[in-house]
Amino acid sequence: MSSTPEFPRHVVTAVLVTHDGARWLPDALAGLLAQERPVQNVVAADTGSADDSAQLVADAVGADRVLHLARRTGFGAAVEEAARTAPVLGPEDLPYLKRPSGWDPVSRTWNDEAYDLPELPHGEPVQWLWLLHDDCAPEPDALAELLRVADSDAYAAVVGPKLRGWYDRKQLLEVGVSIARSGRRWTGLDRREQDQGQHDQVRSVLSVSTAGMLVRRDVFEELGGFDRRLPLMRDDVDLCWRAHAAGHRVLVAPDAVLRHAEAAARERRTVDCAGRTA
Repeated sequence: MSSTPEFPRHVVTAVLVTHDGARWLPDALAGLLAQERPVQNVVAADTGSADDSAQLVADAVGADRVLHLARRTGFGAAVEEAARTAPVLGPEDLPYLKRPSGWDPVSRTWNDEAYDLPELPHGEPVQWLWLLHDDCAPEPDALAELLRVADSDAYAAVVGPKLRGWYDRKQLLEVGVSIARSGRRWTGLDRREQDQGQHDQVRSVLSVSTAGMLVRRDVFEELGGFDRRLPLMRDDVDLCWRAHAAGHRVLVAPDAVLRHAEAAARERRTVDCAGRTA
């Protein structure tokens, strides 16, 4: 009998996109694999890395779970390809989601002694994609905290974590994102603001970062994924904005914490991806 994870009705496929990320990947992979509430599936997409990124991921999750894409592939396109190839897991794939053999059709009750699960999920499994960058490392309880918020709101379609600095681990990077009057992406945080719990409220936000974003798979497909004309930056705001417009909720789960190196934004690596022009 397979053990039952916390929040068993939620089926999570981690999608890890890598691009010359060998410098950060050991911590990122360790964080993914050490989740107290593990994912049910992992698919990685390497976009033509010139370093050991693809091999590091293959060694960690298996070569059969790594897609090898062109170097100029954007983040959104890589996620879309990974999601397309990732199977949708249901009760037939996950024994703990199956109906127990102790069902009595006469009394219409379960015989608890015939099945050792303390509580069975109700309804169809909810499929999620957990998007991860190669330069972000989740804390061990990050996924559990994301699912805790997702499980508490039936309208939640996107849930994002609190992001802290990679090197200064108390520095706040993001706890949800908005748009300033100037049109710029705005975190609402002071420069080098330290995390003292001052933003630790679950709340609706305009957007959350793609680093650690948990998005319902059916909503992601309904929205057509990321806009390929935005191959790297601001794709998070665009997707979440469209989710709001479609009637879904975007929430931040501040108890879910990831460290993020922001390697592309801080020019710690070359950006090679290209967007679609038409």
